[in-house]
Amino acid sequence: MRTGRIATCVLFAALAGAETHRYMPERYSLEFSPYMEPALRINSGDVVVTTCVDSDGYDENGKRVAPHWNALTGPFYIQGADSGDSIEVELLRIRLNRKSGFGSNAVSEAAAPPQYLLNNRHPFRIVRWTFDLESMTATTDFSPRLKGYRVPLRPFPGCIGTAPAWREAQSSITSDAHGGNVDYNRLVEGTKVFLPVNVKGAYLFIGDGHAAQGDGETSGGAIETTLAVEFRVTLHKKEAIPSMRAESDRFIMALGMGRPLEDAFQKATANMLSWLTKDFGMAPEDAHILLGTAARYDVASVPNPRFTMACRLDKKVVAEAGGKRQSSLHP
Repeated sequence: MRTGRIATCVLFAALAGAETHRYMPERYSLEFSPYMEPALRINSGDVVVTTCVDSDGYDENGKRVAPHWNALTGPFYIQGADSGDSIEVELLRIRLNRKSGFGSNAVSEAAAPPQYLLNNRHPFRIVRWTFDLESMTATTDFSPRLKGYRVPLRPFPGCIGTAPAWREAQSSITSDAHGGNVDYNRLVEGTKVFLPVNVKGAYLFIGDGHAAQGDGETSGGAIETTLAVEFRVTLHKKEAIPSMRAESDRFIMALGMGRPLEDAFQKATANMLSWLTKDFGMAPEDAHILLGTAARYDVASVPNPRFTMACRLDKKVVAEAGGKRQSSLHP
């Protein structure tokens, strides 16, 4: 099976010798797996320009090109990456490439108590959304009461991750330390995502285009759509991390995945404490105090087989508490 049409050109603005790869997918994966033929082999510092289909497998032209349930673009094989390393994926550009999306009228069984669900049963219906790309808002004609409701559009990929540990292949509807279907609405354009490398080549995947999503993904999905994405991959040798992390201009974010929600909460906390002590040089007790007074916790997603939570800290507060970067990771 063909892996896609690839065009490569020199990227002068990036690192010396780095390239930009334009990859048009012609096959997709429903797993985060190291067992697929790589779609593309890239070097550290290279940029990839590609697209993501929506969660039902439709492309930007409304044509079904992949199975439903989060078909992934990739995998991208990072030359020189091996177990014990990590990769940095800088989301340079995330843009909507069609003018419509869809969601649902549901509330997830994980988001509301059983009694509410029993008392509020409704036939499942698709909610259609129309995008105004000039104002970056979405509207729906689902009901007359929602006629004046405008949703700000903040596109992001619901899925991003590497091949899991132990050479496992995990479904594109779940998440774990390698990333996966995290559905975290802060992974927008300009964010850096840090992922563990568990196998040779890392095997990076991205997909599940979202136009907008509330915290927790309580309806079982976002405003689902397609995306045009551009990202840069940087390899950090011998810089292992316990789980997925992210960084914006303002925040550092440590993610945790598990069930029940308490498990995800604890893993996000442990991930942040590891980050603060190993990469920011903080004493454990100081890190405990910092979290106890300044941490913010985001419930990223609850409908998935594993819940995802993020522990978030303002970088200015970390600096005020004496945290200084100690490694080449997250410069």
